Amino acid sequence: MKRESIRLRPTGLWMLFGPVLGCMWLAAVNYSNNLIYAILYLIGSLTFISIFHTWRNLTSLEVEHIRVNPAFVGEEVRVEIHLRNRGKHTIYGLSFMRLGEEMRRPMPLRNRGGGVVRLPPGDSYAIEAVFPSGRRGIYRFETLLVWTSFPFGLISAAVRVPVDSVYFIYPQ
Repeated sequence: MKRESIRLRPTGLWMLFGPVLGCMWLAAVNYSNNLIYAILYLIGSLTFISIFHTWRNLTSLEVEHIRVNPAFVGEEVRVEIHLRNRGKHTIYGLSFMRLGEEMRRPMPLRNRGGGVVRLPPGDSYAIEAVFPSGRRGIYRFETLLVWTSFPFGLISAAVRVPVDSVYFIYPQ
């Protein structure tokens, strides 16, 4: 992935975590308690470490190709995503979403194998993900959103991969 295209954002957990750190800071200032300062700075430093590790988790990922298989109405559409890790570090906790103009919100893709995607250095991996089919017709799979919030879930990193693939939903 291009390093410039990775977007980092705080998660909902951080929206809860941030005010708690603010209250801890107020308690440390008001009561001059050094132990609260130590705990506050330790937890705050984990946030900054989380930013770096979340960003690094997606930098070495490469999406080699994506294939969308046709389906019948009422069945699930299968998407094969072939990934490669070009870096020196293992990639953990990847999630995938489908983006498109016809959709109001992103559609998550469920990993058929279950569990969390773990990609060792220099290894390639094929994921079979599924999403529910709509009405019959010809559809476009325009963009794949790859995101992770590894290691602590405080920061999420996402990157958009253009796919521009056409798939069919056949009548039942």
